[in-house]
Amino acid sequence: MGQPPIIIIGAGISGLSLAKALMDKGQSVLVLDGGRVGAGASGAAAAYLEPRTGSGGLRAIEWESLARWPTYAQKVAEATATDLDYRRSGLIHVAQEDGLPRLQREFKQRQEAGTHVTWLTGDEARAEEPALSEAIVAGYTLDQVHTLDARKFCSAIAALLRQRGGEVLEDTEVLSIAADGPGLVVHTSRGDERAAKVVLCCAMGRNHIAGLPDDIPLSRPVRGVMLDLAGDAARPLVRRMVKHSKGVICPRAGGRLLVGPTSEKGETSLAVQETVTTDLLEMAARFVPAVRTLECTDTLVGIRALTGDGALKLGQSRAVPGVYYSLSHGGSGFLRAPVVADELADYMLDEAAPCPFISAYLSRLTTA
Repeated sequence: MGQPPIIIIGAGISGLSLAKALMDKGQSVLVLDGGRVGAGASGAAAAYLEPRTGSGGLRAIEWESLARWPTYAQKVAEATATDLDYRRSGLIHVAQEDGLPRLQREFKQRQEAGTHVTWLTGDEARAEEPALSEAIVAGYTLDQVHTLDARKFCSAIAALLRQRGGEVLEDTEVLSIAADGPGLVVHTSRGDERAAKVVLCCAMGRNHIAGLPDDIPLSRPVRGVMLDLAGDAARPLVRRMVKHSKGVICPRAGGRLLVGPTSEKGETSLAVQETVTTDLLEMAARFVPAVRTLECTDTLVGIRALTGDGALKLGQSRAVPGVYYSLSHGGSGFLRAPVVADELADYMLDEAAPCPFISAYLSRLTTA
């Protein structure tokens, strides 16, 4: 028998991008998910790639990832003949009178960070996007923001993995993990799978797998809800993403708009109350009133997971070497994927790999 594969638990963006990175480096992978590919938090993401301000390590990861994303997306799209609805049209961040002080602070932070931003009056903002409300008093444009279709991208990576000989098993719940000689055994709802290494990329799923050591952090839930609104492909309401203090209005192919998301700490239900969808639509309508005329064709629900202080958590268990984790991505899993996946894969294959971008968030068994 040959070497067992590296098993990745979770078929969202963090698990699938890591699986791709490992296969790029010559490894055999098996991805397991209790549901469908991209049906969890990743499938309910707006997937807009907007690096943060500040000077910390996460900012470096995010700007480097953004620089890699066009080539990264193009290779996946070409290999799978998939239109990912990848756009580099930037965003317009707007505010009404009550949100003006916050908008001004964020604009100043962007300027101080050296980001190219352009301040707009309310009239100038409406000239950019005529569907914006008359109540908008100011805004700014940020060109270095990209967007893509989250579900299409997850499905495309899964197809690419299968095309290259990897396995992606859906509807396969992981029950427990145990050491098994030099490797590991993963007990699933479909039977046992042997693994050379295991990586947890399963958000809240980490909390429900038996046999995991205590040094892998537990997660806490944050529910995100997005509305998918039908529009007119010939006359889209907005041409670039509109951001406001409570969320985004994100254009998609065919004139569709994604509206949201919520950020509901502690909520785990996938059943969405009508009041939640009504509030999302009304909040969006404060900034683009015509969204009230659009039909909601789908309600997207995902449970993001944060651990401890909410910062990115990467590493390997000291108690059970060979069990790795990639957790607490929050709302930035898509943005950071090219860098985090590539460097975490390097670390998994070489404990001493330098991993310059993720090193501050990486728990190593030894000091590199």
